[in-house]
Amino acid sequence: MRYLIIIFVLFALLVLQTGVLGNLGLGKAGSLPLLYVLITVMLAKFRQGLFTALAAGVMLDLASATRAGTITVAMLAVLGLVYFVINKVITRELNRFILVVCIILGTIAFSVSVVLFNRVLNLVNLGIMLDWRFILGRKLILDLTVNLIFAYPILLLYEFIRRQKLSQS
Repeated sequence: MRYLIIIFVLFALLVLQTGVLGNLGLGKAGSLPLLYVLITVMLAKFRQGLFTALAAGVMLDLASATRAGTITVAMLAVLGLVYFVINKVITRELNRFILVVCIILGTIAFSVSVVLFNRVLNLVNLGIMLDWRFILGRKLILDLTVNLIFAYPILLLYEFIRRQKLSQS
């Protein structure tokens, strides 16, 4: 049941990003499913974070124009990096500073991973033409801004869902 809830929440966040934020001109900036993955990795166990990263990656792969698997690999790279940072470098207790650092680190890692994996796919003529200067420049700044603005509401959504699951148990 927990995994169905995760899939439903990720789908709802994807629809919110493409539908509502798309009409506001922010549909291509930031990533609400990426934020949910980052918060899940920070607060949940590894297995739940892995499932959330895989589900979000597959959903974003289906919704994007990139080659299949590019965003899933980027999500798994973000999962590994943030999980390492949370468990080995800094403490696991969440405060605002750790939340901001992990959102910034995860957003940068996601953009770099998408560009690098696409470059690898270009070596075997399977990648698409991406303007890496734009993705790692202006788009990254816009993504960081939007992700930091929506980090706290997504954290509240995660906590609400977690409380609802605990009250049902």
